[in-house]
Amino acid sequence: MLKTSSWLVLAVFFPLPIYAQWTDVGPLPSPPIQATATYAPPNAQPYSRAWSKPIYDPIDKKLLFYLANPNCCYGTFSNAMFGYTAATNAWSLFWSHMTGDSVYGDAVTSISRTSNVVTITLSQPHPDIKVGDTCWIRGVIDASFNGICTVASVLSSTSFTFNQTGPNATSSAGTAYDPVDAKNAPADRHPYNAVAWDSTRDVLWTGFGSASMGNSQSNLPCGDCGISDLYKMTVTNGQGNWTQVCGNVTTWCPPGPLQESAAAYDATSDVLVIYGGLLQGTPTANTWLYYPATNTWQAICGSGLNACGPPQVHRQVMFGVGNGTILMFAGQDQTGAYRNDVWLFNTTTKRWSITNPSLKPPATGFPVADYVSSLNALIYIDPQSPTTTWAFSLSTGQWVGLNISGGPSLSSNLSANAGGYDPNAGRCIVYIGGGDLWTLALPSSLPSPTTTPIVGLSPTSVSFPTQAVGTASVAQQVTVTNTGTAALTITSIAIAGTNTADFGETNTCPISPATLAASSNCVVSIRFKPSLVGTESAALSISDNAFGSPQSVSLSGQGTTTGVPLPSVGQVGGATITSGTQFNVEPEDLASALGACSSCQFQSASDLLPGQQLEVTLENSAPAAASVTLRLGALNGTVTTVGTNQFRMQLAKGSAGPSIVLVLAPGGVTTYQGFSSSSGPVQVGQIVAVRGLLFKSGPQAGPTLLGEKVVLGP
Repeated sequence: MLKTSSWLVLAVFFPLPIYAQWTDVGPLPSPPIQATATYAPPNAQPYSRAWSKPIYDPIDKKLLFYLANPNCCYGTFSNAMFGYTAATNAWSLFWSHMTGDSVYGDAVTSISRTSNVVTITLSQPHPDIKVGDTCWIRGVIDASFNGICTVASVLSSTSFTFNQTGPNATSSAGTAYDPVDAKNAPADRHPYNAVAWDSTRDVLWTGFGSASMGNSQSNLPCGDCGISDLYKMTVTNGQGNWTQVCGNVTTWCPPGPLQESAAAYDATSDVLVIYGGLLQGTPTANTWLYYPATNTWQAICGSGLNACGPPQVHRQVMFGVGNGTILMFAGQDQTGAYRNDVWLFNTTTKRWSITNPSLKPPATGFPVADYVSSLNALIYIDPQSPTTTWAFSLSTGQWVGLNISGGPSLSSNLSANAGGYDPNAGRCIVYIGGGDLWTLALPSSLPSPTTTPIVGLSPTSVSFPTQAVGTASVAQQVTVTNTGTAALTITSIAIAGTNTADFGETNTCPISPATLAASSNCVVSIRFKPSLVGTESAALSISDNAFGSPQSVSLSGQGTTTGVPLPSVGQVGGATITSGTQFNVEPEDLASALGACSSCQFQSASDLLPGQQLEVTLENSAPAAASVTLRLGALNGTVTTVGTNQFRMQLAKGSAGPSIVLVLAPGGVTTYQGFSSSSGPVQVGQIVAVRGLLFKSGPQAGPTLLGEKVVLGP
């Protein structure tokens, strides 16, 4: 039964930029239909199915419909993949499981076991049975024959064999059920919304859902229960070819048996995201990530972990919307109430955030919806009033209503409605229970939303260069701009994530009750002070009243050591260095290092031109210290490269002084009083990291390079 909320939704409609219209295409077609499928029935007519969502295949430029042919399973489960070309109103059949018309199998006319091989004969032909299929036997008089079987050989359309340990015997009666988990194809099922197109591999992902067997690893049939598997389908020469990634009747994929869940693929992180659904009949809020490149699963939040944010929900839809973002809309929660929330999942930070639009459509489940990249919006067709087509703009975080007249009447059985967007035809395709098709031409742009603040962040990620452990970097800035038309209320600015203690922030932003006016901006300054060697990460989190709150900027940095011993003292490239020795480094490297430092000041623009020699004197304030003169010019092999824009110079104080290696890298500030390290005076053979050639020379107020008087910061 369709559930509606008890409150009234007032929609504001605007004139559309171009003429948008509905077109009644008519019922599902009758044959002939192009049957290029792996297993092609002679009559390729698509039979209507519910609990399914079409997915666009950009390679074949078709909308993929998980329907049925043959019309199996008492009209319940999907067993065939059809492609629909909206531009020409043409259908083709990519794949059929070729299962019979009954999910409950056929009578056994004879069954015998000889040398642990069982031969079985059925009362009806089953051309769909293939080697490797999983089946099960029930009700045979000799109970030792009953149980799960895997087809070992196919003798005819009515007879096959399987291996089973047991004494030689003959029996009768019972039922042999249709394959529930084929070796080369998914079981006949309700796929629900756990389907997604992988734009990196050009494959269709689908899995989980409901089938005639699953939910329990006791190997007993259930008729219609949750299953746990994952398949990918490729299309070659018009034929759909399946590969099973994980799961079958007896072994689950890590998320377990899920019904009514949803999935979406994100190319930025190359990940398939699966959320919610019914786990053995109970609503769940689990978020699972599957990484195809490594064939690994990761549970992010939910049962036994931190709360995800979204409610325990099923019957929702999810879409990859680009830039590392997954959008989730609608669904039914654990109380049985339908939802109208829009949630966003960041595949980099692995966090959910809820949107806060000023206007919302009626709550629903199994929504007819799809993401349209040309509009950067989720298009949703309201089943209560299909002339009310809604658009949720990812640019503004707001819903707007599209007043397009002449729409169809959708089924009150929400699961019988399905829809998707065909970018090749530029139309939404709506499939209504019973088999009627409509198409909808969308406007070229969306009407303006109501007044709202919108947050712009620049940059959206900050990566610090290598930084010595225990030392603070030069601040990097993130500009927060209110690009909307209403005041922005910022409630908090904080560092979140894994290594929060090693990143710090100060800001010029107004905090509530103060506001940031439209078209205004403020600045957040971020510093990195690593406490360990290696890569560290966190996120700048800004909570506010705008779309996408909390806003997030990813932070990363690399901590390095300051105490690595050298293999020798007073040697660079095999040459002994004494006080006053001149040697060369690549000026471009030094220019790159200094150029990345905002506090560096140069006497003239020509100081660091390639090929120019720049004489620099470095002084140490230790007692009786000698000075070393370096000449910077063409590379002569006396410098060791250790990374991009990083190199090492060895400085010597004659036979009595310590040897020091400076690691030069872009950005950051590190000061050493008299060339002392964080653990005390520099020892012979110790490496000292000096970022961007910034160091403190003696008791002076700031780091200075003498000679050409290139002054580096205060």
